[in-house]
Amino acid sequence: MKSHLAILKSSAWVGGSQGIVLLFTLARFKIFAVVLGTAGFGVLELLLSTWELGYLIGGLGLAQAGIRYIASARVSTSPNTLPTTLRVLRDSVALTAIIALAVFYFFRGAAAGRVTGPEDAWWIIPVVGIGVFFQILCEGEKAVILGFRDAPKLAFGNTAGIIAGTLCSIGLVLALKEKSVAWVFAVSSLCNWLAMRWQRRRVDVSPTTSDAGGDASTATEPQDSYRSTLRGMLQLGLVLMPSACFSFLVLFLTKLWIRNHAGTPEIGESEVGLFGQAYKVSGLYVNFVLAAMAADFLPRLTESIHRAGEAIRNVNEQIEVGILMVMPGIIGVVLFRDAALTIIGSSEFVAARDMVLWFTLGCLGRVISWPVAYLFVAAERKRTFFLLESTSTVVHLALVWFFIQWFGTVGGAMAFAALYVFYGAYVTLVAGRGFGFRPSGAVVVTGVISVGLWMVACVLTTGLRAGSFGHVGGGVVVLAGTCGLCLWRIVSLLPEDSRLRARVLKVIPFGK
Repeated sequence: MKSHLAILKSSAWVGGSQGIVLLFTLARFKIFAVVLGTAGFGVLELLLSTWELGYLIGGLGLAQAGIRYIASARVSTSPNTLPTTLRVLRDSVALTAIIALAVFYFFRGAAAGRVTGPEDAWWIIPVVGIGVFFQILCEGEKAVILGFRDAPKLAFGNTAGIIAGTLCSIGLVLALKEKSVAWVFAVSSLCNWLAMRWQRRRVDVSPTTSDAGGDASTATEPQDSYRSTLRGMLQLGLVLMPSACFSFLVLFLTKLWIRNHAGTPEIGESEVGLFGQAYKVSGLYVNFVLAAMAADFLPRLTESIHRAGEAIRNVNEQIEVGILMVMPGIIGVVLFRDAALTIIGSSEFVAARDMVLWFTLGCLGRVISWPVAYLFVAAERKRTFFLLESTSTVVHLALVWFFIQWFGTVGGAMAFAALYVFYGAYVTLVAGRGFGFRPSGAVVVTGVISVGLWMVACVLTTGLRAGSFGHVGGGVVVLAGTCGLCLWRIVSLLPEDSRLRARVLKVIPFGK
């Protein structure tokens, strides 16, 4: 139970900042959708995928690998391991950011006309490249904070970055309309980097007592050298990078296929806008929770990976708490998806309501499966992890192509849900063979109940007219019941002497 409390505490800091991030993100999407319309939002979606792929591929996964290496270096007995790791991360991230910017500039002509629309808009890709440059630097700063498990500073950095980036982006869109789209990524990424750099400079990166007391003779060992650390970090990064960008690559190709399948570019861009908005509405809250929980999960799992029983328990606890935290959001989005699409976008986007159902099911599968996959990252089983991610990507692409051919734009969302059914079973089977992992009874029960609640919400919204008394009344009852059930279960997982438990029980005594 104390480990459940640790998960919630670490999530609280980042979760609070992610709540602010969520509010400002909603405001940003709302204004973008109203000002740009479905077609303009479709162009924004294509550039967003280009930016995401750019910083994920351009960063070579070094920031993600750096989190794992810093967490490991902090418990090393060598006094030079931690400083060397930090220096390698700083130098390598700066170099990859410069290379990525150069690639975006020199290949601007190849991308113009394929992603940006008019071929004479050659400047759009280099401007997005500037955003990629600053985002890679931002991820490097964030890796240091996460490696030291300093949730408060990560929270402050996230909050400051999103507030500044949102205000600047909204000003650009209101002033320049469609011409501002590329500059949104450059300005937002710059704000993110400045805020995260400010917080990273406040992290105490000096060696711990155990490090300082280590045997100085080990400082010359190969594993502590700059070159070997760079080699190991690069190898792990090159495994993590494909897994990180695979989903964004599939999303990017899905948008291109949807645009091409629609017949005309104008209709295609509108369909891409609907698809992108449904994806965002479905994943906003889930991504908010996952980001809050992931901030501490990988370092904690890395520290326990050589104690198999503890590592498996950490994964099961993470899955259970994750489901309990995301279910109110998922059920709420399913029940009131018309209102959510209108509030976050406009009435034009209500046409994406059916896609939301499939996306939310896929998001639930992501919450259940991603902690299991982290076992391979923490143990540095690079080949197995790469095989998992690459196989799943091939399956996802096949599903997307098939479903879009038969069901049109909604097929992209159906493929997303089908992927996580496959991926959940696949990663659990491989983790069972590699680590002896088995889902706990609590995880199985919680997962079954969550799928049942999702089905109830789907039936309710399908059988009743949106906005009717029965729909609103029934939706409120189902959502309130889901919130109460999840809160009761979370409280029951906390230690009896926990102050958080005592505070909750003062307000809601049913958990006693």
